[in-house]
Parts: sequence; structure tokens; C-alpha cells
Amino acid sequence: MIYVYIHICIYEYIHIHIMVMKGVLSDLFVRLLIFLGPLFIKIGQVLANRGDYFSSECIEKLKTIQTKVPDSPLCEIPDSIELMELIGSGSVAQVFKCKYGGETYVIKIKRLNIERRVERNIAQLSAILSICSLFIPCDLIGVLDDIKTQFIVQNDFIQEMNN
Repeated sequence: MIYVYIHICIYEYIHIHIMVMKGVLSDLFVRLLIFLGPLFIKIGQVLANRGDYFSSECIEKLKTIQTKVPDSPLCEIPDSIELMELIGSGSVAQVFKCKYGGETYVIKIKRLNIERRVERNIAQLSAILSICSLFIPCDLIGVLDDIKTQFIVQNDFIQEMNN
């Protein structure tokens, strides 16, 4: 019975995967990545560079989340900073043109509770990859560790400023 269930799940996964690769479900796929959270958005941003793996339609949809992720609440900002214009929006933060003390600056503001959301996404993906590693002979957890390291670096705005 379990064998039949696993077989059906694998068949459905492959069927959906082929539909995404062909571009049929590309819009739904991108919306799903956004709904799942920052780590999945980051995966979508990486997949946008895989023209050998996805249809051109799917790649175009994935590219939209490389520069413009839908708005979400930001960390608190002081009243003395006046946000003027959204310049860019990523999975971790948003970049704004702003005024402070009469001068115009560009600032990067983290999304609200981003660390907690990324940790939750890592736990979810870790569980998924642990199951997948039973069927796929490669180090999926090692890949997740690499992604986790990337997020830690991206969340360190002081290190980014010094680069």
C-alpha cells in the first residue's frame, strides 16, 4: 500500500515538474515560490538562470522575482527617515530612495521577521530534502547548507556595506 502511494506521489511530482518545465504552470509556480517564503524565492531566483532546465516562458516568469518581489511589511524605521521611492525588492530586503536630515540617500531595509521566516523555510526544506534524498542519490542537504550560508551573508548588511 505504501509503495503504491509513493509511486503515485512520484508520478504526480514528475507530471507537475514536466508541466512547469514546459511553461504551462510557470505563473502558478512563481506565485507558489513567493507564497512559500524567502528561501523559496531565492531558489526561484537561482532557477531563473537555468535556461537548460525550464521553458523560456517559465524563465521569464522566474526572472520577475530577481528584481521585484511583492511588497511585505518592513522592519520599523525611525520617523526621521522619509521613504520616497522603492528602487528594488528582493527576498530579504527592499531598497528605497529616502530623505534623512535634508539629504537624499539610498537605504536597504530588511523585511519584517526575515530571520525567523528563513529559519522556518530552512526547516521545511530540510524535511523535504531528507525525504527526497531517499530517492535521489546526491547531497541535497549539502546544497541546503550552501543556500543557508548565502542567506546568512545576505542578512549581514554591515558586511555587505564593507564589500
